[in-house]
Amino acid sequence: MVPLWLEVLLIAISYCMTVGFLLLSVVARGSRWMYGNNALLRKRWTKRMLSREADSLALLGVQTYRNVIMSSSFLATAVLGVSSFFLSSVFSKDETETISRISLNDPLTSVDPETGLPYISATVKLMILFTICFLAFFFMTQSIRLHMHLGFAMKANTGDEITDDIRERTMSLAVLGQSYFAFGLRVFYLLFPSVLWLLGTMWLVIGSVFTTVGLFVFDTNHDNWGKQRFSVSSHDGGLDTILNEP
Repeated sequence: MVPLWLEVLLIAISYCMTVGFLLLSVVARGSRWMYGNNALLRKRWTKRMLSREADSLALLGVQTYRNVIMSSSFLATAVLGVSSFFLSSVFSKDETETISRISLNDPLTSVDPETGLPYISATVKLMILFTICFLAFFFMTQSIRLHMHLGFAMKANTGDEITDDIRERTMSLAVLGQSYFAFGLRVFYLLFPSVLWLLGTMWLVIGSVFTTVGLFVFDTNHDNWGKQRFSVSSHDGGLDTILNEP
């Protein structure tokens, strides 16, 4: 067993490492990150959908938005069910006691000598898991909302009356919808080490390391490491370059 301050320090380091990398993969600028590449592709795709030949691509646009909305809806529904399970476990004395007994076998869990139970109770862990599920549900529902608006904006802003300002606003809306979906997925990734925390702090540390390493491997574009970078806000020349592409 370890003192309480050491367990809290390990928990803080684990979450800072995982959450920090999750935010870095979205906020950081550069083509080395999948988010930067996807943001550029979304803007170019939106520009093509707003072009004069968009009528021939109407079916593709409908299918694309349908897939995004269905994916977000499925994930939002799934995480809502999982959050209900965590919340119900909070009010179950047998389940919280079982989780506490399991945590006692962990070498990095601090124990109150008076009660013989972990300082950080199972109720606290379950409420953190419920909060993570709520954040994932919130981001996914916002993704659904923005893509619904984007579907109307795409067809309302076609024809000779379209301007560069309208294109820019629609492109920004597309990237914002992608951002909510990306944040929702990354909150899902945070569930993995958090669920392992129910077994003990040692498993939280292990899960955080594996999650961070896994995201580095799968959420970055390794072909672009060390090559020329571009800003997510400018996207390889900025909006003017995208609008003037053939």
